[in-house]
Amino acid sequence: MWGPERSKAESVSIQEYFTITKDTGKVQNVAFVDPTRSVERYNKEVLGGSASFDEFINKARDREYGTWPTELSAVAVNDYIRGGFAFSGTSPLTGGVVGDGEQASLWSSFVDWVKGIFG
Repeated sequence: MWGPERSKAESVSIQEYFTITKDTGKVQNVAFVDPTRSVERYNKEVLGGSASFDEFINKARDREYGTWPTELSAVAVNDYIRGGFAFSGTSPLTGGVVGDGEQASLWSSFVDWVKGIFG
């Protein structure tokens, strides 16, 4: 069953999901550029510090009053981490070789899809 009859906390296998929803999708592994990116790595690789979350937070706290450097913004850190989840090699959605333009297009399509579901 799907919906109120099924507990939200109950998990189902992907095959059960396909049976319940009559989804005709497929399951496949995808390779990401670098899914292990983190705030710690951002601090080390982009800001030149150590691989330390606390050091990053201290940099954010110790900035000059009234300023907020863009490299310390959530947007910059999120973009760095999100970039690690770009597809590597062949796109699971189009089957073509992934390039920067396709990544933007795929991300935009995904965001539109989520908005369509959740409003």
